[in-house]
Amino acid sequence: LEDGTIALVYIRIAETDALVSLVDAGVPALLALSEGSDVRVMFRASDISLAVIEKDKPMKLSFPNQIRGKVTQIISGPTLIIVHMETAAGPIVSAIIPSAAEAIGLKLGDEVTALFKALDVSLATDTDA
Repeated sequence: LEDGTIALVYIRIAETDALVSLVDAGVPALLALSEGSDVRVMFRASDISLAVIEKDKPMKLSFPNQIRGKVTQIISGPTLIIVHMETAAGPIVSAIIPSAAEAIGLKLGDEVTALFKALDVSLATDTDA
């Protein structure tokens, strides 16, 4: 979808998960994107927020990109906590501040949801295609 200046690109990453990227309107043509195109999705760890969403307590969130996964590694530092998680889309890494990790009681094996805005999703295609 586009309005002449910006475009929304929807990317299916698993049977139940999809991402949306908000890009300059020229990007789909520049990358030769069409329905069914293979695309790489990139984002910075610092752009990913984490949430523990309980099944019996549904939440309404404004993040269009929500990927569920399991915490596989936590690297603690004085200013950042690096959280590795495995998802249906592959591994995702999030960098959050210690108080945020503490607020949700983050630990290995936790089921979490990675949340990020469409503006934080970058796209790339293979140059061979």
